[in-house]
Parts: sequence; structure tokens; C-alpha cells
Amino acid sequence: MTTIDLTTYTIRDTTVYRAAIIPSDLIQPSSAATAMSRLREKTTVKTMVKQIFGSDAQIDHAADGSPLLTGIPNPPFISISHSSRFAVIAVNPTSPVGVDIEHWRKSLEKVAPRFLTPQQNNIYNSEHMLLCAWTIKEALFKVAETKPERTFIDMPLPPSPQSSKVIIDGHSFSICLLENNPDTCLTLAVRD
Repeated sequence: MTTIDLTTYTIRDTTVYRAAIIPSDLIQPSSAATAMSRLREKTTVKTMVKQIFGSDAQIDHAADGSPLLTGIPNPPFISISHSSRFAVIAVNPTSPVGVDIEHWRKSLEKVAPRFLTPQQNNIYNSEHMLLCAWTIKEALFKVAETKPERTFIDMPLPPSPQSSKVIIDGHSFSICLLENNPDTCLTLAVRD
């Protein structure tokens, strides 16, 4: 079994594992017409799952598309994210979690009006804060199990970037920026 270096963060009962995306030369090409970048991301996640949970562990998906861990007793709640450089898996034994990792890209400025309200745009008004807002919303969207009519722009953000709590549909969520660098943001959201 291939092993990869994992960076681990532990926040309360949640563990977040981050690994660099496996290089192309270590990937067995697929007969399917999958882009190499997507194949690298999937292979990295599969390798991480086997390394963290054992060789019987597998990723499946619920009807809503959220990831489920199968093949092990008492599987925890998980969330998965990947970017061009990293794959991330968040694990919590008792509470739903959401995780997102993103790197700065200029296209975030163009789509900001579609995912930030005018008030949010006034608060999250720099390139880096825009990146943070995106990862916070993405992590919350994964964990909140929101009403179907809620759109990405309707997803609340903390009242300030330093806040760590958000209320959605009467439920409280804690937010933690695990990596908060100028070009990368890794955000965890956990239902309290």
C-alpha cells in the first residue's frame, strides 16, 4: 500500500488530515476518460482513507452526494475537499463536519457577487478575505444540511472574520480557519 505524508489538525473531537496531491508519475492511468488532475485527487483521497482507516475502508456517497465511509465498524462523519495541491479529510465520531481547502484564484473576484451579499462583501473585501469567505461558505454548506431553497449567497458568514460561530436554521456551527495563508485557506465547520 502506498503511504503519503499527512499533516494532522485536531480541534475538539474533529481530526483533519491534509496531504499533498499524488504526482502524476505515481498514478496508474485509468481506462476511463478521467482528466489526470481529477484522477490524482481521487487517488490521493483513496490512499488517505486506506492509510487513516485501514485497507477495508472505502468512500461511498449518500443520495445528496455527501461522502460516507464504509467497510469499517461505526464509521465517523467525514467531509472531503481537494484543490490542485492538497486533499483534505475531516473526521468526527459524533457530529457532522464540513471542510474546504482553496487556493487564491482571480476568478473568485468575478463570482463574488454571486456568493456574497452586499453586506458580506463590505466585510470580506480583500483578496484574502474573499478566499476565506469562500471556504467558510463551502464548509458550512457541506455540514449544515440546509433547506433545499437555500442558495450559496444565502449562506451566512460570521459577522467578522475573527468570529467563530454561525447560526443556520436555528443550529449553531463552529468555524475554524486551520490554514489562513495569503494564497491558501483551509476551513473546518462543525455542528455544535
